[in-house]
Amino acid sequence: MTQLPEHRAVISGAGMSDVARRLTATPIELTLNAIDDALTCAGLTHKEVDGIVTYPGAMDDGSGFSAVNLHDVRMAMNLELRWFHALRECPSQLGAVFSAIAAVSAGFARNVIVFRTICNSPIEESPRPQATQESTTHGLFSWLTPYNADPPIICFAMQAARHFHKFGTKPEELAQIALNGRRMAALNPKAVYREPMTFDDYFTSRIISTPLRLYDCDVPVDSSIAFIVSARDAAGDLRKPPLRFEAIGTALCARDSWYAPENLTRPASFDAAASMWARTSLSPADVDFAQLYDG
Repeated sequence: MTQLPEHRAVISGAGMSDVARRLTATPIELTLNAIDDALTCAGLTHKEVDGIVTYPGAMDDGSGFSAVNLHDVRMAMNLELRWFHALRECPSQLGAVFSAIAAVSAGFARNVIVFRTICNSPIEESPRPQATQESTTHGLFSWLTPYNADPPIICFAMQAARHFHKFGTKPEELAQIALNGRRMAALNPKAVYREPMTFDDYFTSRIISTPLRLYDCDVPVDSSIAFIVSARDAAGDLRKPPLRFEAIGTALCARDSWYAPENLTRPASFDAAASMWARTSLSPADVDFAQLYDG
């Protein structure tokens, strides 16, 4: 499978801003810091950047979920682009990566900035915006709001409860996800919480939505991460050895939604994983390092 599109792209550099619960830097400052780090890592200048993509793009809803859009960055860096893209209806955060790979592979761009910036601290400290009648009676929220199920944790709690029932999963097993996450955080100098967590810490934390507890939840932070997806034939000019892509997968076959999934214990990642493994001769047994999204 040497002619796969992802084989014609590489990650040439990566960068990350500071991460904290309450940073004084503005979202655009965080973003530019992360991008500067990524460009330095790759040995590229902003003049060599001809593409940019982010997930999910502009969201002026006050949530902090997408604090900076790609045009903010384009204007701040005075970029001359041949390709750009941002869209919510894609394979989530990795959709931006897949779009960058496609653009580079197709020859629309040579060096694409991929970034994501969130800024949750101001949201924590301000009252939740009053929902409008339109927002609560149309689309997804028309099924969630009547049951006060707007927060994702409530939907995930139903999935967890079903997993407990179907597979006999125990709270002690669920706790290991949070405990292991904290162990890994201790190795990351930029992590917000690095002190050890014990079983007692986990089980004395309050229930948020049965069976999920406080330490099963996301931690709102301010941060930005960026990296550069470059054409593979540009790798000879890079400062460091690039990271190559072996296989990607984006399939979505089963009915999947927040309020009525086809199977509560079979998330969308199953289809995506099957698509990915079909594009490589490797198997899960060959993997010795995993970075899994854990909300």
